[in-house]
Amino acid sequence: MALVVENLNFSYTNRSILTNICMSVSKGSIYALLGPSGCGKTTFFKLIIGLNKPNSGSIHIFGYPPGSEES
Repeated sequence: MALVVENLNFSYTNRSILTNICMSVSKGSIYALLGPSGCGKTTFFKLIIGLNKPNSGSIHIFGYPPGSEES
């Protein structure tokens, strides 16, 4: 899998933004992330590229965590 997200949780101070997110994306796949304003789409992508750190859970890009040289 190109992207694997397991049991991802993220919150700002006391506000839970993402709770127990799990997904996997195969190399070459095309996906869309849709939802209303304020539901956590941008936060989710910031977690994937390593700008934010999850409270718990894991993200791996080709087997490596976001922000590593390999990912």
